[in-house]
Amino acid sequence: MPKATAIRFEEDRVVFALTNGGELAFPLTDFPRLRNATPEQRAQGKLVWGWCWCR
Repeated sequence: MPKATAIRFEEDRVVFALTNGGELAFPLTDFPRLRNATPEQRAQGKLVWGWCWCR
């Protein structure tokens, strides 16, 4: 199963880059804490275990 290697934020969605070269995108409404975070707060986060965003 591919794991996330990077995360980026677009205006209304979060996009995960995967180890197999693909991407998964989800609406920010699916992640209330990320939706409510400022761009600066989002930039401080990091991927943990290849799937979890923490700050």
